[in-house]
Amino acid sequence: MGHGVLTARKRGVVGLTSVATGTVLLVSVLAGPAGAHESTVEPKPKDEGLSCLELADEHAGGQTWQQYTIEDVADGDHTETYKVDGVGTVTVSVKSGKTFEWTSTFGIDAIYVQGRDAERSPNSYFYLYAPTADSKESTGDIDLGTPPWHKWDTNKIKSISFCYDHEKETPPTSDTPSSTESTTTSESTATSVEQTTTTQPGTTTTASEGTTTTMPVATNEGTLPKTGSDSTWVLLALGALLVFGGGALIATTRLFRRHGG
Repeated sequence: MGHGVLTARKRGVVGLTSVATGTVLLVSVLAGPAGAHESTVEPKPKDEGLSCLELADEHAGGQTWQQYTIEDVADGDHTETYKVDGVGTVTVSVKSGKTFEWTSTFGIDAIYVQGRDAERSPNSYFYLYAPTADSKESTGDIDLGTPPWHKWDTNKIKSISFCYDHEKETPPTSDTPSSTESTTTSESTATSVEQTTTTQPGTTTTASEGTTTTMPVATNEGTLPKTGSDSTWVLLALGALLVFGGGALIATTRLFRRHGG
């Protein structure tokens, strides 16, 4: 009888330990993403409706930023490559309409991600890669998004603005003053890109002041690496297994004690 009671106690202790461990693991996995970013820089909370020009006044360290904006970002998982006329291309891989990864063929100084929920303040995130003219610009990053972090159905992405100081190629000019005035790009002025029309599903036409029309080019679905969601699911499964396994041990302890005497 003593042996059976001792064994039952051991089973109860193991069960309680398993439940406690599994609960801690589940809480840490579920709560962790809310404050943890895998991006190379920690985002700064911002309100909606800002431009790279406005952000440069506070964060660019004397640089003059130009802007390329992807408006009306769709829900779901999708990858698009956009051509920034005279500069290069930007490839964006969106996950659930909430976070995204990106690569570019030219240096990016900062990214401003605006959220859809206008009632939330702050509702946007600002990622600064090159705070001074001597800083190294970025050509790619992962796990960018909007606040609240990794709450997938809340405040999804409305638009993504890429801020850069790369001087665009100047088109050939004629001898007439009017033509020269319309084609010359000044380094001290930045252009703001805004949505105009949608030509067909999956492609968007954008235009910037004083520049030619820019359009997305070939889509490279699945070319960018995904974030660490696989490991998250493994930890969730392990935590659930510990909770259910521990609960089963506790539930069978009484039966074990009955049979043991």
